[in-house]
Amino acid sequence: MTNLQIILLILIAVLFFGISIYSLIRFDRLISIEYETNREAWIADGKPMGSFWWAPEESSYQNALAGQHFKLKVIFKTPDWINQNEVAKGYLRQLRIATLIWSIAIFSVFLFFTIQ
Repeated sequence: MTNLQIILLILIAVLFFGISIYSLIRFDRLISIEYETNREAWIADGKPMGSFWWAPEESSYQNALAGQHFKLKVIFKTPDWINQNEVAKGYLRQLRIATLIWSIAIFSVFLFFTIQ
């Protein structure tokens, strides 16, 4: 591997790590907004928890799984309660953009090693 390739891999890794943390924080904020403003929807979603945020009364494996299910759900379809909350819409938009960038970074690394 050349020095340029090593530098490129390091830059992609830093981007990947930064976007991952940003995405987790945005997702956690979405869950906390749902918990604070629309408790019925939060319960219907299985009482999801995030990576850094969870409801004081809930923190089980079931809640972690509900969080992963909720993340997949909101990436592809916007829940009604988010459409009624401008702050949540902004966080969802940021989460979707971060997820797209993260996916492109992973795909780039895959292509890099496949072409080698």
